[in-house]
Amino acid sequence: MPDTKSAASSNDERFLASHGYRQELDRGLSLWSSFSVGFATISPVVGIYSVMSLGAISIGPSWVWIVPLCLALQFTVALVYAELSSQYPLAGGCYQWVRHLVGDRLAWFTGFLYLASALASLTTVSYLGGFWLGLFVTGSPPSADGQVACGAALLALGLAVNLLGINPLKYFVNAGIIAEAIASIGIGVVLLLFFRNHSFDLLFTSMGAEAASDGSYLSGFLTALAVGGWAFLGFDACSQISEETTDARISVPRAILRSMLVVGGTVMLTAFAVTLSYKDPAAVVSGQIIDPVTPAVVDALGAWSERPFVAVVLVAFVACVVSVQTYIGRAIFGMARDGILPGSALLRRDDRRKVPMAATLCSTVIAAFGLELGL
Repeated sequence: MPDTKSAASSNDERFLASHGYRQELDRGLSLWSSFSVGFATISPVVGIYSVMSLGAISIGPSWVWIVPLCLALQFTVALVYAELSSQYPLAGGCYQWVRHLVGDRLAWFTGFLYLASALASLTTVSYLGGFWLGLFVTGSPPSADGQVACGAALLALGLAVNLLGINPLKYFVNAGIIAEAIASIGIGVVLLLFFRNHSFDLLFTSMGAEAASDGSYLSGFLTALAVGGWAFLGFDACSQISEETTDARISVPRAILRSMLVVGGTVMLTAFAVTLSYKDPAAVVSGQIIDPVTPAVVDALGAWSERPFVAVVLVAFVACVVSVQTYIGRAIFGMARDGILPGSALLRRDDRRKVPMAATLCSTVIAAFGLELGL
């Protein structure tokens, strides 16, 4: 009986050769591993915990209906990504797609825009994660400078994990998925079934939040919509690690769509459960409570649960930082081997673990510089 995995790997290598590339990275990821990276990058914990307060301030508890709308809109984009990744499963993602479909000039422009947005995302996630790291270490929210320092520590940790190679990384990301399941699905179900403090009527009210938008609910709605979409960014990570995924033309599109749907369901559960469990929704809408999730959990489960909950959320943030660093490093590698980036000769190199070390280090340094600008 033929070795199916070996046959798939041979097909993947022949596909690369047909596009003028050789297999340089370690093709050690399965469909599950690709899904895991996509899930950890989109991260329901990072996404929903980061936008929940802003959504509530914009249009009150009714912000939760933004979540299914954003999911539907983003899923149409994910369908396009899935189709393109099935045709061109190459490191570089959208840069490669535009290059093959339109041409080099627009591909160069697309690639630089993509890297700029991805690096900004890495800075943002590490900064937000710095809050949870500071909270876990000191027991109280960190100062602005402290949060930046904690964000830099997360970047350093993520870099260390990435440099271990793709196989250790996938186990680390799996730990992040377990944390996501506990912090989102587990707690969401518990809150919704046993600690709901309001009827579903609350989800159809704004509680006067539109006053912050000069009395315009539409303005607040558009603000919440723009913020809510951030909770579903990151599914493109699966396409960036295509050259490390076995049977990429089949596995990567499936990973994109599955990660999007699973995250979408998880985010909706968490949004509805936490909003209905608020003891004082007016304080959340007014912005008096910046982190509405932790008080909801602690009020429901007791003071003992605060530190374990913070630890679980922190693990999810670390996994997200690691995953974002992973796919940005591959994006830089994919562009550098075509010689279109400054220092391409260095950025396209991989080390003995088949990790694009220089590209990953470069992304970390730039993201850390972004943190420094926030000081």
